[in-house]
Amino acid sequence: MNIRRILSLAQSGALLPYALGRFATVRRLYSRLNGLRHPLDRRESHAALADPIFPRVDVSRAVQELRRDAVAFRFDLPTPIVEEIHDFARRGQCKSSGFQGHRPFTAIASGQTSEGQRLAMAEVINPLECDAIRRIVESQVLRQTCMRYLGYQPPKADIRLFWSFVSNLSENERRQQYQTIDYHVDIHDFNFCYAHFYLTDTDARSGAHVMVRGSHTRKPLAWLIGSARKSDAQIASRYASDDVLTIEGPAGTGFLEDTSCYHKALPPLDRMRLLLQIRYH
Repeated sequence: MNIRRILSLAQSGALLPYALGRFATVRRLYSRLNGLRHPLDRRESHAALADPIFPRVDVSRAVQELRRDAVAFRFDLPTPIVEEIHDFARRGQCKSSGFQGHRPFTAIASGQTSEGQRLAMAEVINPLECDAIRRIVESQVLRQTCMRYLGYQPPKADIRLFWSFVSNLSENERRQQYQTIDYHVDIHDFNFCYAHFYLTDTDARSGAHVMVRGSHTRKPLAWLIGSARKSDAQIASRYASDDVLTIEGPAGTGFLEDTSCYHKALPPLDRMRLLLQIRYH
């Protein structure tokens, strides 16, 4: 990790989580201590079982899958919700490391600015202005699953809605725009759980998410120290090919993930991708 990264983490207060949050024992201890501050609601919520967005999700099963595999599926969105968010994103203002300020999506829908700057991604600002996104964030099934997995009621939810564009950018240019095309683990807090939702049809040629099942608890000790990034070759040398999942699905496909597992994004080649991401921590 370079000195600029260290200084940035220190200024943001994230240096200690970055140094220690990668260790599963530290995360378990953090969950126990945080459970005292934000205790679980032990009541089984009937509202959760009748959740209109995720009516078929079995919370207990999802928690078990997260603990075993670092991923739980079947959190798919109804079509009207998908359409509402998609329309909101197409009408929204966006920000990106590829340009200054905000620009309407319609001005960058081609994957580049009017000045010819090619874009890897653009984030839709103020996503909570979309009523459908607010309903997802407040979903009892979603919150209960994350709460029971983490062991405490997560006090924070960070929401991102962003486009990933088809582009002929080089790998280094993608990295410069913070597109996570390399395997890595997230260590921005001591504990967290993510919800991901595809808002466009997504496969290996249109920005699919790739993750290594079970790698949230199975890492070599040497990998817990130093860089959080790993090459494709390093991942292949350590984990079975069956554990490397390329998550594909139609618009509305949703899944929960403990992103302390190794994961990355595939750059879109044929179609751009729209993704809603919620981080509970």
